[in-house]
Amino acid sequence: MDAFFHAVECFLSKARQPMSDMLCLEAAHLVTRFLPAAVDNGDDLSARTALSWASLAAGMSLTLSSPISQHALEYSFSGSNPQSQHGAGLVLLCRSYFSRLIQLAAGDEDTSDRLLNLAVAMGFGACEEDDEDAHPFLIALEALLEAVGLDELRPEDLGFHEESVEQYVQAALKLTGSRQFLNTPVPMGEADVRAIFEGVFAR
Repeated sequence: MDAFFHAVECFLSKARQPMSDMLCLEAAHLVTRFLPAAVDNGDDLSARTALSWASLAAGMSLTLSSPISQHALEYSFSGSNPQSQHGAGLVLLCRSYFSRLIQLAAGDEDTSDRLLNLAVAMGFGACEEDDEDAHPFLIALEALLEAVGLDELRPEDLGFHEESVEQYVQAALKLTGSRQFLNTPVPMGEADVRAIFEGVFAR
């Protein structure tokens, strides 16, 4: 999942470029396609080989582009609990984070198009009739989480608690000058950061 979010974030990043775009879309597609199979059967070498390439492609994109503020926010989680897992922290944040990002990008045609491109790479190019109010990327993300058994993950499972939201917010705000925040395609301020963390605990 960390590799998946490397790809997604670098594709949306203001530091993107054509080579990273290609690698990001490939990685997002491969993780969506093969991670459920590898989780279901760890001996599936074809799935694991595809995921190895996806991880490499996403890693290469980090050198060509840059992650965005989802990673910066996750550092507040993993930095507060060394026993937690970075990829799992990203999973906890992803629904709330990308819902907020989509709202902020409503008037940003380029970012909105890129989110749709990611949905297409994940096999969700159009919303179902019953989901006409949902964003295709959020539908694709939810489907991936369900397919790999992470849709029920809760912050308390990793030692994170609602009463510490302000601590997480303040830790994240210390990184607003970092490349993760600077390369986020839409501005994210304190209110956005707080809303994202609160959203994690509202599920």
